[in-house]
Amino acid sequence: MNLVFIKLVEQIQFDSETAQLAAIAKQYGAAVEVVTTDYGSDEKALLGRIIASAPDWIALRLTRQTFEAQAHVLQTLRKQGVTAAVAIYGPLVLDDPELARQLGGEEEAARLLVLSGISEFTFVRALGAAAAPSEAPDSAASEIDAAMSADDFPNPDFGVFGGSELFRRGIGCSLFAETQVAPIEISVGERSEPPVNAALESFVRRLPRALPFKLRSEAQLADRLRHLKSDFPLLRGIEIRDLSLPVTFAPVLGRLIDEVRPLTFSMRADDYLTQADDIAAFAAVGVKRFVFEWDAVDSAFAAKYKGLRDPQKTVQLIAAAKKSGCEVGVLVTAGLPGESGADIDAKIATLRALEVDRVRILPFEARFGGPLWSVVEAGGMQSKAHDAWNREVYRPLVQDSLPATLWHEKWQRCLDYQAELSQSWSEPVGA
Repeated sequence: MNLVFIKLVEQIQFDSETAQLAAIAKQYGAAVEVVTTDYGSDEKALLGRIIASAPDWIALRLTRQTFEAQAHVLQTLRKQGVTAAVAIYGPLVLDDPELARQLGGEEEAARLLVLSGISEFTFVRALGAAAAPSEAPDSAASEIDAAMSADDFPNPDFGVFGGSELFRRGIGCSLFAETQVAPIEISVGERSEPPVNAALESFVRRLPRALPFKLRSEAQLADRLRHLKSDFPLLRGIEIRDLSLPVTFAPVLGRLIDEVRPLTFSMRADDYLTQADDIAAFAAVGVKRFVFEWDAVDSAFAAKYKGLRDPQKTVQLIAAAKKSGCEVGVLVTAGLPGESGADIDAKIATLRALEVDRVRILPFEARFGGPLWSVVEAGGMQSKAHDAWNREVYRPLVQDSLPATLWHEKWQRCLDYQAELSQSWSEPVGA
């Protein structure tokens, strides 16, 4: 059985859900290929690569931003005679399953395999029950199977994303494009709200809020880390992507860090680390870097919209991380609704004053289901494009406070600041 995963125009190449599903498919004997694209990719080359793989199954990762482009790809493949069964998964399946089912029209909807809930559970049942690759199994079987555990699944397959090459280049895997750094998730998924910025969608995997939060077992995590260390001997660091780790997990994390020294660890510090003591607890067991998110320019701006962080609170936590002797990385959103060029300048000035060690600045993209989606839609701020393929090229919001020419000027300043910090940092933290 040949299985092709298709991911279109996402900010980072790697995502844990695709890697996990690919590993499961390989357990069932499938030959797996992951096809990814970036801005400006050639449509004919993409389609040619998919057709050449002679797929029995195609798995499409759907976001609201890529829905039309994925529908276009599927329709074009059908016209060219590709009869593969189709599975859909990803953020759109989670947030708006009815829209996701409309991919390809009524004829496709009748036979789509919808990987909802914890998609691995559905996928395992589907691969085990499918009588033939051309017959999509019952997509209604998406309830959580109480008898199944995340520990039953194989380790995520980094090889389908390039393996050593992915880590060697850094781009597409590390939050800050650092080389020889691998991501890992401690939980099976997050119950967090959709991110404000669609550009952050691939950085963490969410689950329906009704599902129980569940940490993976210490034994399984230790096994994953040992495999990463042995399979990729040049690996230097681990990024923990979760947003909901309780501070009570710190002793367990300390044992995992000891298991694979000298690999160094960084972790996200939003949504769950709310006190300086929380930062100190994880720093004490060996975490070397904390990664924060920064969107609103100040507290007044943050109060305007649901979902924006109060930067004053973030400043306090950054100070705690610095006090603990840790590095600080910040994921910054630029170009929010109502934001001005002066606001972007002020963000950079504040981060300079805080002497943060790394930044990644991401252009704002309205995230379907996110707190700013309705603001952007109601204000007519969404740039319009011309067809289902080229519409995915990034365009700034249409707004008087930040005209396109000014946006590009400020965006260049953002890139210059990001590059400046990159040049001053050459080794992984703690090395």
